[in-house]
Amino acid sequence: IKDTKGGGDSVDNVVLNQIDLPFIADYLSWKKLEKLKNTYIAGLIRESVNGILRPSFNLNTVVTFRSSSSNPNFQNLPIRDKEQGEIIRRAFIPREGHRIGGVDYSGIEVKIAACYHKDPVMLKYINDATTDMHRDMAMECYILDEKQVTKDSRFYAKNCFVFPEFYGDWYASCARALWNAITEYNLKRKDETPLKDHLREKGITSYKKFEKHIQGVEDRFWNEKFMVYRDWKDDLLKSYERNGYVTLYTGFQCKGRLRKNEVINYPVQGVAFHCLLWSLPRVLKMYKENNLRSLVIGQIHDEITMDNHADELDFILTQSKKIMCNDIREAWPWIIVPLDIEAEFADVNESWFYKKQVAISEKIEF
Repeated sequence: IKDTKGGGDSVDNVVLNQIDLPFIADYLSWKKLEKLKNTYIAGLIRESVNGILRPSFNLNTVVTFRSSSSNPNFQNLPIRDKEQGEIIRRAFIPREGHRIGGVDYSGIEVKIAACYHKDPVMLKYINDATTDMHRDMAMECYILDEKQVTKDSRFYAKNCFVFPEFYGDWYASCARALWNAITEYNLKRKDETPLKDHLREKGITSYKKFEKHIQGVEDRFWNEKFMVYRDWKDDLLKSYERNGYVTLYTGFQCKGRLRKNEVINYPVQGVAFHCLLWSLPRVLKMYKENNLRSLVIGQIHDEITMDNHADELDFILTQSKKIMCNDIREAWPWIIVPLDIEAEFADVNESWFYKKQVAISEKIEF
């Protein structure tokens, strides 16, 4: 059902997951466990000193001006696969009396992109809490009513269509990813009807018909909904062709030989990380000035990872929100949209695997 770059038959995970044989299921489980052992567990054991990891965070190696991590790669721990995620994240535990977790910018790349292109439809999605772009696209991609959309169908519409389209992908690739997600993750409607059965009810009886449908979704996405965003991308590409570089809001320049999707993505990805990079030393300063027992222990893309004393958590979350959402906008007035953060922490003394959403109070005195 899929070719390799050399023209042979592909046997990657996407293909194998569609073969309903016990041997294949066992083989895929074995591959997953082998990678878990050799890539993740062995690396954690190798880099651990007296039970503590001290990964490096690098600011000079990524062409987008984001960060990277090494020894071990703290930013690439498995989470989407539930089995791998549980095994690895249960290895991370807080100090006694502490809670492990982090604060994460919510939708930061979409918001930073909006600061560049200023598309009014996108700005409405960002500013109006009653709207939900990813839900709306799940409805279009999978031909669902609003009440039929599940958390999973929204997630895969977001990650297999919305973000890929923003980052320069096209309908055929998005259609394949959306179609494979239905099978691989057993996607259903809210009433438990399998999405494949639902699509057949809507006349989508084959992959080719689904791809044709997604082509229409893509056409409406750019030529009816986000036309201002589309035109900004075109203008940015023309500017790059003239000058050989693109300039980020934070002053850095991505230059040299860049592909189309890189020209579009790098200014957004770099600046989204720089919002965290601006905030992180100020959060650390807040810890120090208040003589907190808590620690910042890492950074994962748009998240500051923390090991916070239970008595200090509310204060830290409130102060982090002030720094990351309010103070930064005063420093950088080109941020024309509201910023928000979300917090996820495990309970006291529980491992990182058990993190859950935690509310952030408006004002806490410490």
